[in-house]
Amino acid sequence: MRKIFFGYFLIMIRLLVKGFDIFPDPIGYGLVYLGAIELMERAPGFSQLKNLAVAGALFSLAILGFDVYTFAFGTTPTAIFVVGILGAAGGLLITYLCGTKLLESFSQLPLNENGTTALEKLKKTWSSYFTAMAISTGIVLYIFVTGSPSAFMIVLIAGVFSFVFAVMYLFRLNRFTLDEVAGLYAPVDPHAFQSYYRD
Repeated sequence: MRKIFFGYFLIMIRLLVKGFDIFPDPIGYGLVYLGAIELMERAPGFSQLKNLAVAGALFSLAILGFDVYTFAFGTTPTAIFVVGILGAAGGLLITYLCGTKLLESFSQLPLNENGTTALEKLKKTWSSYFTAMAISTGIVLYIFVTGSPSAFMIVLIAGVFSFVFAVMYLFRLNRFTLDEVAGLYAPVDPHAFQSYYRD
């Protein structure tokens, strides 16, 4: 469970140094993969999350490989243009699919009322984050294709909102995984009380 949190931390937080993200997505997807393997026996959705994590790791490795090649040897503006569009659109799609499948898998776990409430808050934060990310990415692609900088302020505002929602989501995901591992979301077994009163 904790591997999944750290995986999403690496996937969602971007800090560029000389054009490279120091929080590499392939490692993040690798951690999600390992976490999903550990949880497959608890809910069937984690098996699908594992497969999506593999797709995310391969895709992000391909984009990273292209960036490294471009940095070392250079390439044509057309190739950068095409890979930039595919990278943004594909990355957004895989992020959405993995995040949605993760929340669906959490829903399959046996949760008490506190766990269900925490999960609902997590889902709402995820929806807000992805909406802001989709708006920001869509407008960036529009500017990239048309060369028009007129929507830059919308990108900036959507980017700020997506960062805020990303931090909120990671905070709530961290709390959810910690509390779930600690057993705070486990439903009460009614048979235990029946046994107590019977004795």
